[in-house]
Amino acid sequence: MDLRTFKQAFDIYLDIYLSKKIHRATEIVKNPRLASVLQHIHTIAFAGGKRIRPYCFYMWYHIYKKKSDETIMQFAVVFELLHTMALIHDDIIDESKKRHNVATIHHFLQEQNITKRIAEWQAILAGDILLARVYEILMQPTINPTNYQLAQQTVHTMIQEVILGEMIDVDLAVGDQASRDMIERKNLYKTARYTFARPLIAGAQRAGASQEQITILQKIGELLWLAYQTRDDLIDILETQTDKTTFYDIQEWQQTILTNYIQTHDNNKHKELLKSCLWQKLTNKQITALKIMFEESWAIDFAKQKIAVYIQDATALLEQIEWNNNGTYWYIQQLMKKLTEV
Repeated sequence: MDLRTFKQAFDIYLDIYLSKKIHRATEIVKNPRLASVLQHIHTIAFAGGKRIRPYCFYMWYHIYKKKSDETIMQFAVVFELLHTMALIHDDIIDESKKRHNVATIHHFLQEQNITKRIAEWQAILAGDILLARVYEILMQPTINPTNYQLAQQTVHTMIQEVILGEMIDVDLAVGDQASRDMIERKNLYKTARYTFARPLIAGAQRAGASQEQITILQKIGELLWLAYQTRDDLIDILETQTDKTTFYDIQEWQQTILTNYIQTHDNNKHKELLKSCLWQKLTNKQITALKIMFEESWAIDFAKQKIAVYIQDATALLEQIEWNNNGTYWYIQQLMKKLTEV
């Protein structure tokens, strides 16, 4: 099953689940404004997400099992609920007004003349509601408790890792120059394991894969996301057809391997230019200067080379997977290609 087909089937299931839970919560609060906030959670959840995390869980389950039951799709919902919660909280930290052209929770409230402080409080609580739903699903009884408990523990670990990764990311915003090791550590815990490694490990655990296979899968998942994250960092400085503003990372001082490359490998002129552009809305002159800087440096080639190595290593590890369901192999290769194209 390709990602688009999965998303169509999954979104029906997610819609039914979220609508039911939001309706129940609305009956509890009996407050029109709070009801609109709860309904906006649904809007955010369906505002353009790719469903990569539940897809990874579902597909890696089907590497080891040809058939699944309804509990597999139910467990897959966990990853999207957690992701939506993380986006809501992340948007508060970043002070974002839009997410896929939809108002973020806190900005949605501010548009109703609610003060910034209270709007952010309510957005935090809206995210917490989704986290409560995650644990509601995880605590469901199952006919295969051993495999289920292993996957359950993987999700617990993932929640801790993504929070710690976000803490590292926020700390990097203090402004001190970060080492490449710290940037990669942030990428590993905030995104790599959260997006690929933990969902695909949980899927394999639900299917009863061996610990040897789980170890290989973790490495594959981390390599896939490191490639994807490097691609995302690269897109930030290139003219591409995305909804991401060019040089957004620099304007918000999100430290990446590309900014780290300039700071550690390039000449003083480039270092001073980069430093002068941090934490501000860029002028056209500054944007042009930054484009020239990255073109003259080896940073772009360095990032592309990193992506190629990550994918090469992940592809080699795929050969060690026990493909009990060979039909998934092609789809996984296509996913790897899609997520790393620049």
